[in-house]
Amino acid sequence: MGLVRATVLASLDASLLDAASVFGEPNTEERTAALSRHLDEAVRDFDRVLPLVVDDALTLMSDVRNYVADPRARSFVDTPLIYENSARDLTDPYRVEVVPTPTLRVLSGMKTWAFTPTPTASILFRLGSDYRFSFKKAHLLSDTEADSTVFEEDLPLLITRAQIAALKEISIRNLHKPVVLRDTMFSQTRNGTPAGLADVLMGQWEQQAREASQRYGLGVGGGA
Repeated sequence: MGLVRATVLASLDASLLDAASVFGEPNTEERTAALSRHLDEAVRDFDRVLPLVVDDALTLMSDVRNYVADPRARSFVDTPLIYENSARDLTDPYRVEVVPTPTLRVLSGMKTWAFTPTPTASILFRLGSDYRFSFKKAHLLSDTEADSTVFEEDLPLLITRAQIAALKEISIRNLHKPVVLRDTMFSQTRNGTPAGLADVLMGQWEQQAREASQRYGLGVGGGA
């Protein structure tokens, strides 16, 4: 099941211990807004290292290049049509020279799949109009389990990445103040400057996040 945003915010607040006071008093809008900002940064970095890959399909039309994309679409990944086409003999009348592939564009404020080459009647006759493909989709940390895309088992990863965002902000606000944080991955107390802690945690997070990337659709981390 997916993580619930309110639960993650509470866990993040608790994990920061006394350092959370930098962002305001407990249960205030100021503190909640700051922690939400750090959590949003963590979710965005999940898109980079643990990309969510989903399958979809479009019905292509002759000489139409642009198609409405999912608002959370990030980039095209693949289509089985490429492999099906390459498996055909060079003399096969249903083989095309190039299978159309989409690039994500923003047209009139709307995310759009722009195909190259533009599907023509000839191409659609050979490949069919049903275009199956996969794409990277932005993660969502929602108020409901069903809508959230970050798995429960990755709560430590999400909290640690949000801690890193908080530490970066603390290092700017309070360079002269020492802080103590609890490492959510290893349950060890770490002392040091906020910037130093952020660097240590980031190295650990990158490695462990990449090991978890298979859960979201890719075997390795990284993303466009």
